[in-house]
Amino acid sequence: MLVGLGASTTAPRDFCESRRIPALVTYKAKGVIPDDHPWFAGVLTNGACERPVLDQADVFITAGFDPVELISRPWTYRQPIVRMERAVVASTWTPTEVRALAAAQRAAMRPAVEPGELAPHRVVEIAAEFYAGARIAVDAGAHMFPVMALWPAREPRGVLSSNGLATMGYGLPAGIGAALLDPARPVVVFTGDGGLMMCTAELRTAARERLPLRIVVFDDAALTLIQLKQGQRGYDTSVTGMGPTEWQAVACGFGVLGRRATDEAGLRAALRETADHPGPILIAARISTRTYPVLMSALRGPA
Repeated sequence: MLVGLGASTTAPRDFCESRRIPALVTYKAKGVIPDDHPWFAGVLTNGACERPVLDQADVFITAGFDPVELISRPWTYRQPIVRMERAVVASTWTPTEVRALAAAQRAAMRPAVEPGELAPHRVVEIAAEFYAGARIAVDAGAHMFPVMALWPAREPRGVLSSNGLATMGYGLPAGIGAALLDPARPVVVFTGDGGLMMCTAELRTAARERLPLRIVVFDDAALTLIQLKQGQRGYDTSVTGMGPTEWQAVACGFGVLGRRATDEAGLRAALRETADHPGPILIAARISTRTYPVLMSALRGPA
């Protein structure tokens, strides 16, 4: 089953359980099939990472699915695609097989790192240790790859993202909107430094409203996704470097509690020390970008 934004209900999950069918969700449908559900088979992007599970299917059943949610490239699968109907559908899949395939997708998003290195995927996993169950808002950028693959979503509308990788500057405003709607529930905002620079003034909005935001900045001093694409084409990448930003000072200037982390221990300490803070928090995670090309290749295939 291919589940999209138009199916933000529990019906696809119930259907998969009763028919023993694995399901993949688009970014916007993240959480419709909980990530820890036995029939959750991964995230659907029209990339390379999900091909091992899709290749084994004999038919695709769509629910609330719109191709605009996928990467703009040809659809190369030959299996028939049908809309979900009342007819009984069953399969020979087992939950063990499906979970193994989904685990392989996640493993591809966890490349090896050097000792002491703070890799993007570890930022996501460590944040999840403290805020699993929180709603998240995700800005556009290279950091979106590990966030969407590894954040443990468990309900519809628990993950807010712009379509594909389209809109930088989306994450913080979306997080503010979610926190205003449901101030009793923390919202984790995952954003790159470039995206945050496009809406920095909204830090003051978050502080003024004392919103329960946990803003995690993937601090690499560059427009990394653009740099990756420039590098693939042999272009000069120097123009997409931004230089360092003192994010703690920026946060403080807007009335937001700021912290900085350069390794996993420091990130855990920052999350632990600020867990009970009633207002917004900004944690700048100084990451290594060395693993991004590996993630991009695993997700989208060779350049």
